[in-house]
Amino acid sequence: MRKYLFFLIFFLNACNETAFSIDNKQNQLQEIEFDVVEKKLIIAEDIPENIKNTLNLWFNNKVKVNGFSGNMTLDVYNYEQEIINIIDGKRIETSLNFKVILNKPVLSKKKTIKGEIKSYGELIGSFSLNDFDILTKNTQLDLIERLNGEIKNKI
Repeated sequence: MRKYLFFLIFFLNACNETAFSIDNKQNQLQEIEFDVVEKKLIIAEDIPENIKNTLNLWFNNKVKVNGFSGNMTLDVYNYEQEIINIIDGKRIETSLNFKVILNKPVLSKKKTIKGEIKSYGELIGSFSLNDFDILTKNTQLDLIERLNGEIKNKI
């Protein structure tokens, strides 16, 4: 009898397995310091609202100024997102361009850093629309993390 009870419990438990679900990504944004007094963020109009919000949050909380003169302008533009059908799944590719202008008029110095950042994510197999939305947000967050790292490496 115990043998059948164990088998029944095992069988019922196996039937109750839930489908795999993708998790929300936690941001890994690092602080960046600039040797200037002022900072300014310019975000192009065609960038989705949730990316604008994340960029503003990152810029206001993680981009620091600690200088005595000069200003810094970060211009984010040319956001592109493409959803591609792949075998048994979907792939999302994102990219954006950026330009950092460091201006120190007292020293007659101006430095410009330009770049393009790309990121992608894939879902294979069966997944829900919610899983795809989470993948999209995670890919967009990864794009901003890559922007953070790229700027930090170039200054």
